[in-house]
Amino acid sequence: EIVWKDGLSGSNDCEQLDRVQKLLHALRASHQTTEAFAHRNSILTLTTKHEDPREGAYSSQNDLYRFEVLYLESPRVMGLCIGANDYQHPWGPLQNAVRDAMEMRERLRSIPTAWSNVLENPQERQQMVSFVRENMRALKSLHPIVILVFFAGHGGRLHKGNSDFLSPCNTSIPSTEGDVQEYTLEVKKLFEFLKEFEVEGHSDEKTDRQIFLVVIDACRNCCDAEGIKPLYIEDPP
Repeated sequence: EIVWKDGLSGSNDCEQLDRVQKLLHALRASHQTTEAFAHRNSILTLTTKHEDPREGAYSSQNDLYRFEVLYLESPRVMGLCIGANDYQHPWGPLQNAVRDAMEMRERLRSIPTAWSNVLENPQERQQMVSFVRENMRALKSLHPIVILVFFAGHGGRLHKGNSDFLSPCNTSIPSTEGDVQEYTLEVKKLFEFLKEFEVEGHSDEKTDRQIFLVVIDACRNCCDAEGIKPLYIEDPP
């Protein structure tokens, strides 16, 4: 699919048509045009209700060919990025977590075979859960190879029970296992969501399953609450 911005420069219609035909031939020859990408864009736009996936399209600034090319192929890397700055007491506010999540999203979107969505400043646990699960459901039919989950914000672990957790903005520091389960996103619960998504991979791939990459950028000295220690996942599932 080609989206014309300002048209093509040329002396006549025949020259313009010839250039278009050559461009389409080059795209087909490189196997970059399939219906899968368009199908993927439709699913992401209609199901997750996020921005138009064409934002990340590659553009040509050449005066001769002014166009955007949408690489029409299934995504190989999908990113779900969460950034939280606006923490309330007793958590301290952060300065750069949202920026880091946005930058991660943009870096992923700059890759032709990658796509990413972002959640900024989730106030409650359910917002984080819904963001992950709804996006995972939308992506299931697209069969990406790599699922990357990025979280920047506050997190910790209970000394008793070894419950790792990621904290939304508007919640107290948990002191019990029940608090962790009710008010934060447990890391083990996040892995359970990813496990639900796991399906057989493509027949043309060497691997028969998706690769899940979880990156947690959580403050290690965010609070002095009794029973809380810095987040460190010793043996992730």
